[in-house]
Amino acid sequence: MFLWVYVISTVFCIAAPGTYCPVGSENENNCSAGTFNSLPGQLRCHACAKGYYQQFAGATACSACVPGHWCSTDTQIRCSENTWNPYSLSNQVTDCTRCPERTSTLGQSGVTSIEACFCEPGFFLAPVQGFDTSTIKGCKDRCCVCPIGTDCSAGAIHLARLPLKQGYFRLSANDVDVRTKHQVFEPTRWRAQKYAPLSRDGIAS
Repeated sequence: MFLWVYVISTVFCIAAPGTYCPVGSENENNCSAGTFNSLPGQLRCHACAKGYYQQFAGATACSACVPGHWCSTDTQIRCSENTWNPYSLSNQVTDCTRCPERTSTLGQSGVTSIEACFCEPGFFLAPVQGFDTSTIKGCKDRCCVCPIGTDCSAGAIHLARLPLKQGYFRLSANDVDVRTKHQVFEPTRWRAQKYAPLSRDGIAS
C-alpha cells in the first residue's frame, strides 16, 4: 500500500527596503515617487511627510525641502523669480514671499534671502543709515527714483555706486543732488567744486 502525499507550495515575496509586497503577491514592487520604505518585509510604502520629497521610485527615505524652494511629496520646486524663502521644509508655494515693491531678483529663482531682492532698473537702493528716504521725492521704502544725469538701466544700483552720465557729478557718495559742471551753484557750497576734478564715479574730489 502506497500513500501519496501532495505538497502544495505557496510562494510569498519578502520585500526589500524601497519596495513592498501586497498580500498574496509573489513579486515585490518598487515604492513610487513620493513614497518610501526603510524596512524590509513591508506590505505598503509610506508617503513622504510634509516638507519632504522623493522624486525617484524605489526609495528608502525622503529628502528635506531646502530653502529657496517648496516641495510636494514627489518634487522640489524652486521659488519663482521675484520671490524668496529662507526656510527649509516648505510645502506650499505661498511659503515663497514676494519681493517688496520696486524690487526684483533680476531673473534669479530659488532665492533664500530678501537681500537678493534688488531695486529694479530706474531705481537706486538708499543706505540704511544716514539717509532719510521720507525727505527725498520718488522714494518708496529704500528704493528711490534715480535722478536726472544717472544711468540706472542695469538695476541693483546702490547710492554709493550710482553711475553718472558724462558731464554730471555729485559732491559725495551719499549725495543725490546730481549736477553738471556748467551749472550755477550756491557760492557757499558749489563755487569751490564747480571745476573740481571728478573721480571715476563722477564724485567731485
